[in-house]
Amino acid sequence: MTALKLQEFELEQHKTQLQLVIDSTAVGIWDWYIDTNKVTFNNRWAEIIGYKLSELEPCTIDTWYRFANPEDAVKSDLKLKEHFAGKTDYYVSEARMKHKLGHWVWVLDTAKVVEYNSDGSPKTNDWYAFRYYQPKTYRI
Repeated sequence: MTALKLQEFELEQHKTQLQLVIDSTAVGIWDWYIDTNKVTFNNRWAEIIGYKLSELEPCTIDTWYRFANPEDAVKSDLKLKEHFAGKTDYYVSEARMKHKLGHWVWVLDTAKVVEYNSDGSPKTNDWYAFRYYQPKTYRI
């Protein structure tokens, strides 16, 4: 096997392994291109809030804000500004998202800036969204 074929084989193995992680954790994934506000979501992200991805497209960051609880969006913005300013290694925030059926679902978002513009401003964020259930007795 040539070195190139071995690299291709290893790359394919890594892609398969990554897909297994995504599928087994039922994680929603999205990329935010900050300069243009364009967002690409995977199907699971849309499913978390009860939709098919085709029902939400085309997507921008406003798609997230449309479904986020307004109080949680304010908290999210503060954490996002801290992350963009380099005060945190990762953005981590809980938010209630409005499900298609009208109820709120709790989602944990984590993200990291992965690409910067030449002036040092963030260009691209990779996001991971996990849906979870929080007992009402623990929420105020």
